[in-house]
Amino acid sequence: MISEMPVYPIAGIRLARSFMLAGANHVIMSLWSVDDEATAYLMNRFLFHLQKPSRFMPSEPLRQAIRDTRKKFPKPSQWASFSLFGIDY
Repeated sequence: MISEMPVYPIAGIRLARSFMLAGANHVIMSLWSVDDEATAYLMNRFLFHLQKPSRFMPSEPLRQAIRDTRKKFPKPSQWASFSLFGIDY
């Protein structure tokens, strides 16, 4: 018999799920607090790459934005917390 272990979902994932249940196709969020300057730079790069055709897959523009941000902000704590929730289509 396997005992049932309680599941404690991460609050951020529950928040992303709430947005998706409300109708959002994708949610980009930070899993921890990040420097404002690094976040602004990453989001600007994300919007830049999002304008390029990528077959409606926002995960690729986010990957490219993180790659760009790593060059300017080398500490992982400044760029590694961003995650995309949703399904690429």
